[in-house]
Amino acid sequence: MPYPPTAKLVIGIISVIAIATGLSIHFKGKSDSSVISSNETTTTTTIIQESSSLGGVSTNQNTTTTVYNSSSTTVSNSLASTTSLTNVPTSSTRITNGVANSTTVTSIATATNNNTSTSQTRTNNLTVTRILSSISIIDQAYCRKDTCWPSLYYFEAYEMIVNITDYYTIKTDGTLDTYGYLYNNTFNPFIRSLNLIQEDDNNGTNNQFMLNMIFQSSIKYIIVVTTFTADTVAPYMLIITGPTSVQLTQIIGAGLQSQQIIYSSSLTRNSLSYCQFRNCSLNTIYYYMSFRINVSMNSTYLISSNSDIDTVGYIYKNSFNSSNPYENLLTYDDESAGYHQFALYLMINPLSNYILVLTTYAHNQTDSYSLLVDKADSINLTPI
Repeated sequence: MPYPPTAKLVIGIISVIAIATGLSIHFKGKSDSSVISSNETTTTTTIIQESSSLGGVSTNQNTTTTVYNSSSTTVSNSLASTTSLTNVPTSSTRITNGVANSTTVTSIATATNNNTSTSQTRTNNLTVTRILSSISIIDQAYCRKDTCWPSLYYFEAYEMIVNITDYYTIKTDGTLDTYGYLYNNTFNPFIRSLNLIQEDDNNGTNNQFMLNMIFQSSIKYIIVVTTFTADTVAPYMLIITGPTSVQLTQIIGAGLQSQQIIYSSSLTRNSLSYCQFRNCSLNTIYYYMSFRINVSMNSTYLISSNSDIDTVGYIYKNSFNSSNPYENLLTYDDESAGYHQFALYLMINPLSNYILVLTTYAHNQTDSYSLLVDKADSINLTPI
């Protein structure tokens, strides 16, 4: 999917986002009281990205990997190196043996690192990788329980590969009540039980999750950081401890990678309009476009939007009545694709009649948009 070209790789210095929807962000600065060894080496990589084409969001991110030698208890002779990358379109960062290597990519990051160690053993040393980030309203959202509508859970996902088969611990720290999931190879927020290995809520301290097990080298794992309570946003720190540093890449557009654009157009002042579900006046109308969904086989389909405006998608059975938007409504979505874009995942029968309505979250909004699907050979959208 031609998803946001400037993805948010959330590693490091928190960019606290003002929440326009009235959700409050609670952040309490935390200090690290760990004792650092006399031969400690700390490497920090700062990545400053340009504004995203979706929502104009800019992020300032930072990852720190610290290797502790347990034989010393005083702070001295600390060595530090810093690398700054400016205006990186889309990037990934790998930290190995205290050395940060960044590679620019154009989609979901799969950077390689020629300095990856293949022959390390665990002695008395532990490597702690800390990622400072923030769950915000521009992140993807999903229903992490059997039922949660209309509320959703914002989340961030990371691909993790370890260089040594051994025991690792993954946990969070902060004031945000977190919930964590661990997946094997892939994570699809629309089929959340697929490839699930572990999940946890409070095994850590202060309402933080903690996941631990023996990880196999060169196998791709997916860490999903979300919240215990729906519609909650706040900063958090992800902490990974093991015999060596890990290769981490943030995943942007989880579950949406196979999508293709099948329709592009614009909402304009000449588009159809209606009152949506609220009391409206002539000055608070919502422009919309409706489509008949045609499929060639009975299957599950994923339909999402891509636009600079906050879009909402509705699915109706048989017909759509703009004067009564609740009539025949099957499902709807606002945030599941991230960056204020909808993603609708549902079973569609070719013998049934389904209507998709694309509109906006805020009134009187106009702009261009695209609609994307995951089975482009089996589905098309006909404007009504």
